[in-house]
Amino acid sequence: MPSRPREGGYDWRFFHERAIAGGEPIAVLNDVAYEHRDADEAVSHAEIIEAVDAAVRTGDPHAYWMVAGVIGSPDLAVDPEDSFAWQLVACEYGVDCRLGNPQVGLGCAQAGFCNADETLIENMRDNLGLDMATEAEARAAAIIADLDAGRMPDIRMHIETPAWWTQWRALLDAEQERYWAEEDAKN
Repeated sequence: MPSRPREGGYDWRFFHERAIAGGEPIAVLNDVAYEHRDADEAVSHAEIIEAVDAAVRTGDPHAYWMVAGVIGSPDLAVDPEDSFAWQLVACEYGVDCRLGNPQVGLGCAQAGFCNADETLIENMRDNLGLDMATEAEARAAAIIADLDAGRMPDIRMHIETPAWWTQWRALLDAEQERYWAEEDAKN
């Protein structure tokens, strides 16, 4: 970074790119799991697992929250409900898990649609049902027990590339190739 700030300052991308280049685990996870996938760039299953593992190893509760988002992604999840457990892990380790936190409540409290003081687990019980919320709590307790004992949870059991995704992706790629071949033929 220059010794003097540039006129107008720096936007978030400036710092985000440096965090990625420096191997900052949360920035790398964000880049691998979201930005590259969204840009339709090839990211391997191993790269995603490596990035999730590195983020979990930080011990940062906000990293756990991000892991929940990755694990809940339908194109990666073995069981998307595992993401609820990782959200509760993040809460246990320090994320403010009241719905008044826009990251947790997704703005519902700010819009007046929910009680800002309601907790995530209370919301899960109300909206997902007691059975699913209890299952998420049990899964979270197992993850927390591993983390507290200094054991790394096996991320691979939460992340896979489902067969339907691979098939859909192959069909989409083939359709795109066909489209571009037709476009090239027109020119």
